[in-house]
Amino acid sequence: MKTGTVALAAMLCMFAAGADAVDYLVNEPGRWSAWKFRAEPFTRRAYGASGADLTAFEAELRALDALIRRASAVAHPVGFSAQTWGNLSGYAAQAPGQPKGDELPLGGGLTFGAFSIFSYERNGKTIREDGGETELLQFVVNDIQPPVLDGRVRPYEWEDVDTDAFVQPQEKDAVSGFPRYGNIIVIKKRPAPVWVPVPVEQALRLVIAAEQKKRRYLVETHGSEAAIKRIEEKIASVEAHIASLRPEDRGAPSCWTARGNGGWGQRFQIGAGPDCRPLVRPNWEYFDRRLPRSTPQVLVIFDVARCYEGRQVERPGGCATNRRLLDTIDRQALLDWLH
Repeated sequence: MKTGTVALAAMLCMFAAGADAVDYLVNEPGRWSAWKFRAEPFTRRAYGASGADLTAFEAELRALDALIRRASAVAHPVGFSAQTWGNLSGYAAQAPGQPKGDELPLGGGLTFGAFSIFSYERNGKTIREDGGETELLQFVVNDIQPPVLDGRVRPYEWEDVDTDAFVQPQEKDAVSGFPRYGNIIVIKKRPAPVWVPVPVEQALRLVIAAEQKKRRYLVETHGSEAAIKRIEEKIASVEAHIASLRPEDRGAPSCWTARGNGGWGQRFQIGAGPDCRPLVRPNWEYFDRRLPRSTPQVLVIFDVARCYEGRQVERPGGCATNRRLLDTIDRQALLDWLH
């Protein structure tokens, strides 16, 4: 089976070589490929993972793999073939206060792909394949770094600042009883949240950090004095706004809106509002560090939006199978697998 752009290039070459239109074999029995697991040396170093850690972590991923393979939607593939593979995630403690990799449980993931079975004619022969492009599902374990939590959006006033804070993704309709936020489904057993609010003062001090970084660059590159002065004035205005806040408001949860034009108090507000999105950061205290590092404590299913929004192409495999998988997986067994 092939995935991604390599598969697309292969299919384009196939048609260039004289193949006719593809026929999806919707009643053709499929197959399950053998499990694979990879842990690159740099990811092992990032987590300080021992050989025993990796063996135990892969065993947990294999248990998750067994749960997926038992789901009625994929247990006996028809019209598609299925494949899963596991990996150890990369990790980088770039933001101040972010824990080091060896202070966290091992993070990694399991990728599921359902590849349509199809046939085509080439040079008078019928060719059958179960590859090509497909929409993958990423089951991410113990990894709550901002990209995994769909933390792609940040206030533009934080440009180039090292922080793990981001704009909380919007809550969507639940999927199979599990909450969905933007492009992710979050599955956990404990009530503690996977992200926590960024206090108002901290959100504003990230604005100051961004402006100070710009000022340093201009000074080092002999930029214009006028530009440096404008940055200094902006920093002073943010400091003045912080000083005007009551202590309880400085520590209150913050939200951000791109529509605020009346000052820092409009763009970085207290609490939340219809046009003001909460600012959050990963809750690194979520993890129980008394447990073995291989123990699964939170599961994030990533990259799901494309299978629930917009026009869906109905064909074997891909999003159609992904949705059925999430509908038929044993929900209680999944929760029992978590700690």
